[in-house]
Amino acid sequence: MMNAAMRHRVRLRTSYQKRDGRNLMPSFLRLDSTVTILGLAAVLALGVSALATYLSQNGGISNSNSAQVKPAKSGKPTVVAQATQPQWEASAPGRVAPLGGEVEIRPETPGVVTDVYAKVGDVVKKGDLIAVTKDREAFTRVVAAAAEVEVRVSERDEEKETDKLLLAWRDAQDKLGAAERALHKARITFDTLFIARRNGTASDRDVENARRLIEVAKLSIAARRKDVEEARAKKDFPLLSRLDSGLTIARTDLRLAELAYEKTRIRATSNGRVLQLEGVAGQLASLTSQVPFAVVGDVSRLEVTAEVEERDISKVWVGQNVVVRANAFSGKDFTGKVTAIATKVGSPALGLRGPSQPRDVEILEVDITLDGKPPLLPSMRVDVFFKPKGNVRAAAKN
Repeated sequence: MMNAAMRHRVRLRTSYQKRDGRNLMPSFLRLDSTVTILGLAAVLALGVSALATYLSQNGGISNSNSAQVKPAKSGKPTVVAQATQPQWEASAPGRVAPLGGEVEIRPETPGVVTDVYAKVGDVVKKGDLIAVTKDREAFTRVVAAAAEVEVRVSERDEEKETDKLLLAWRDAQDKLGAAERALHKARITFDTLFIARRNGTASDRDVENARRLIEVAKLSIAARRKDVEEARAKKDFPLLSRLDSGLTIARTDLRLAELAYEKTRIRATSNGRVLQLEGVAGQLASLTSQVPFAVVGDVSRLEVTAEVEERDISKVWVGQNVVVRANAFSGKDFTGKVTAIATKVGSPALGLRGPSQPRDVEILEVDITLDGKPPLLPSMRVDVFFKPKGNVRAAAKN
């Protein structure tokens, strides 16, 4: 039964609701209904939270450790307990790169770029010309130094020498000097034919023959330098004369002049494809620029550098199979294997996705070699999923 106060409140609410068809209920009565709604919402939220906690602790609605009852031949039911492993041991962001990494090419000496002989996408070999900086002054120094060497040789040969050890050393020095001049000339010949091939006046065979002559000259220099060292190391080797010392200094100056001339050439330092080219004719090639003149990489094989969070380090090992996915190739999986793992953790180089990602995460770099020739591009952002060792199933009979 309602007491007098409750009956009075009901009558009062009814009278306010009926007046002019408007809701003129006092604020203290509306407050009661608001509190009731808030209370129901709080109870519902607690119920959803409890359900979510239960499902996360017990593997969802379909429990991975649930028992399945199967009939046996004997008529008694057999209970089989199944334990399903997670699909992935760990996952991490990664960046695609040519196998062996990207090689940055920078000028060896500052100067104004006069010509550029490559473009993005070109296939280059080690030693190929990428660009040339202003070389007139360097070329003049080479000519002057070579003339000085000829004068010094003539002066030395005018005086007769009878010491056999000194004569043997002079012969070795002359052959070393000739080998060094041959290398300089071979490089000039190669550059001339390389440019001519781009213009259609030389063949690939001509360029490759010139490339081989450079390697032959390098081997000859190594052999001749060894002969000079052996001749100088002989017992009772005499002191060098003024003329021999002067010739040695002149040859050193010539060697430095040829080296300075070679530094005006910006060459590919490895085989691969030109992935990036920032240099243009007319610009000043700087040694301190943060941007490389060019970037070359071998894209015939690709690798991925993944950044595994510190908490997942124990879930990754060398030889582990992985799956790589990229947003640019939705629905496609690319496979590979872990080939190397860094020996220390560090800060992530890849930006973490999402505003709620933590910023104080330590990561371990993991190198992955991709199988085959996937259509991924260098520097592309990908997601790496590390596969578990295998599925584990346990069975028990009751």
